[in-house]
Amino acid sequence: MNPAEWKEIVSALDTADVPTCVEAAARFRAESGVEDVPNLLGLLGSSVREAAAWPLAELAGPCVPSALFAAYQRGFDEGHDNFNRTVDRGFAPGRVTRLTCILWAP
Repeated sequence: MNPAEWKEIVSALDTADVPTCVEAAARFRAESGVEDVPNLLGLLGSSVREAAAWPLAELAGPCVPSALFAAYQRGFDEGHDNFNRTVDRGFAPGRVTRLTCILWAP
């Protein structure tokens, strides 16, 4: 992704307008590539970490689990209800998903 597109998406993610944020997150997922992994990792410590984690998990999930789990834990530390977000995304306890298979395969 070129720097102008990156800046546009990150700016859209940091607005109070929910439809704009949702559209930006979907665009982030659709347009991020492997070359964006370092920048996505950098965003895991920001207020837009959930939007960054989505493409990051798909592009490099098995290579960066500690960074993804640290961002996930930060949500709990800040008082967010990450469990409901996890269930919404299909990562409910007891349910085998692609991500769980990749991370926990013997």
